[in-house]
Amino acid sequence: AKIEIDNLYSDDMYVEYQEISEKEKKESIFPVERMRLDVKNIKSFAASLTDSLSINASFKVFDLVPIILSIKESYRDTLNGFLMKVNTLPVRLNDLNETLFPLTGVKAKNGSLDSLNLDVRGNDDYATGKSRMYYRNVKIQIFNQKDRLKQSLLNKMISGIANTFIIGRNKKGKVYPLFFERVKSKSFVNFYIKTALNGILSGLGLPASKDKQRKYLKNNPNLKLIQ
Repeated sequence: AKIEIDNLYSDDMYVEYQEISEKEKKESIFPVERMRLDVKNIKSFAASLTDSLSINASFKVFDLVPIILSIKESYRDTLNGFLMKVNTLPVRLNDLNETLFPLTGVKAKNGSLDSLNLDVRGNDDYATGKSRMYYRNVKIQIFNQKDRLKQSLLNKMISGIANTFIIGRNKKGKVYPLFFERVKSKSFVNFYIKTALNGILSGLGLPASKDKQRKYLKNNPNLKLIQ
């Protein structure tokens, strides 16, 4: 069908996103409440080189985390390139453990997130960008990535090093690189969510995004890094 809509606006929406983690097969539910959505330039035909889909939204995840989201995606880019900006307002990190832990393998013992700013460029293959977090009194626990119900002695040592030498020294919002490879069998919504979650980990100084990016580009020599 040929569709052309200049502007679509919705207010006070409720959306529920569900995902089953690949390792523990545990279902996680992301309730998105109070969503205000503004979508511009919706087209299914005759898109020009300068045409882009524009999405601006504000909402609360778990009715706890206020988020402002902006996405622009080109219609004519064969790699489905997009720009994404995410900004959050203050929240207690340990309030999110029950849902976020199965997806990340990282649990917050305590601490407050004052703000998170993500600036991302992505395409159909991966997302890269910068993450900056401002937080207070954060302590985390890193669990075994193969069995996230266990925390080995090595995991405890890595957690201690991260808390002391990375998180403890990044109270002024140091900028960290972000990189996430898309799982092609998952939806674009999954891609956006996982990129944002990796932005949180990157904002805490974890994991080694540059190493992941370098390895990915080495295994895909024909791809060029998004500028």
